Amino acid sequence: MSTDFWNELNDALQVLNASLTDDKIDDMESYEVIQWFSNKITDSGGNLEQFVRIAGYYNVTKAINRLKIIIEDPFEEDFVKISAQLQYATCLLTGISSVIDANPYKAVALLRNNIKLSQLLLISNTEPLLEFAINDIYARSYYLLAVCCIAGEGCEENYSAGIRYLQQAAELGLDEAKDILGEYI
Repeated sequence: MSTDFWNELNDALQVLNASLTDDKIDDMESYEVIQWFSNKITDSGGNLEQFVRIAGYYNVTKAINRLKIIIEDPFEEDFVKISAQLQYATCLLTGISSVIDANPYKAVALLRNNIKLSQLLLISNTEPLLEFAINDIYARSYYLLAVCCIAGEGCEENYSAGIRYLQQAAELGLDEAKDILGEYI
């Protein structure tokens, strides 16, 4: 492959790297660079499967970095923040190979904080549609915290607390919690 190809490839990777941390570079520009990158690899007879892994890595990393920014932004709307915390806690519980390591202790701390924020939002909210969304995040936070308590992931194993959290999630209408409660009780 020519030196020009490698120079263009390097430029494209720099734009992708910048898009991971810079909100000024929009998703469309990232998409165009990824599309260009894909075409270059295909045209050169390169390994498209490897490209898909690289592009997927960049997209997941970008999404996780945006979640972190939202969580840490003191001016972000509370509803957006609790949604981001739930998504980030889920990533921390599962760990995404080569992008983010599993950290159940941090996930449990985020979930507990999320439950408190959700409670406050439900008290102060006046919009029915937003109430439904907050309630769903609230229930899912309880559900994930219950799973952590029962399995001893990120906290001491505590079966009774786990069941209590499952009951909270079930009372908030989460079907997964109702199903699991049926198995345990």
